[in-house]
Amino acid sequence: LLEKIPHLVYIVPVAWLAYSGGHIEPLNNPPLEALLTWIWSAAFYIGKFVFPVWLSPIYTRPEPIVLLNPSYLAAIVFLVLFILIMIRFRNHRWLIFAGLFYFFSIFFLFPFNAFKFNVVNDRYMYLPSAGFCFLFGFLVWQGLLRLEKRGLQKYMAMVCVVLVFGALSAKTFFQCKIWKNSLTL
Repeated sequence: LLEKIPHLVYIVPVAWLAYSGGHIEPLNNPPLEALLTWIWSAAFYIGKFVFPVWLSPIYTRPEPIVLLNPSYLAAIVFLVLFILIMIRFRNHRWLIFAGLFYFFSIFFLFPFNAFKFNVVNDRYMYLPSAGFCFLFGFLVWQGLLRLEKRGLQKYMAMVCVVLVFGALSAKTFFQCKIWKNSLTL
């Protein structure tokens, strides 16, 4: 880990320059609204990865942006649970990799300006979700290894995995139809 620290000397300034090249907007809203929008966005992307239902190319932010709005409360609870899981299972490298890969690959897309209309887009969640896909693949592999000597249970688990992948593939296929051109998007 210590040998990686010198790389931060050039990575952080380059990342900041890339981010400030048009993505930073003046923070002209109360800090609590910006924080709630940020938390909701972080939970939104994880939620859409875990439960890919009601997909749309445009998502509006829940209004009003207040702490007592159930959407923001749920996002806070969700992220607190996510952080607690990361802390509890900090020795599991795949989980830590998935969480950190998600956070660092999507951090610059989180909105800091609550006055933006469209603060989240599902097209930005594919790369950050790769860490969770690796984690899911690892967990499936470990589960199948545990079932290696149990023939029927192993084949039932494999059928379930194939059905889940098939359903997700079909959902992806139909979702891609809205991306034919900029007019339909």
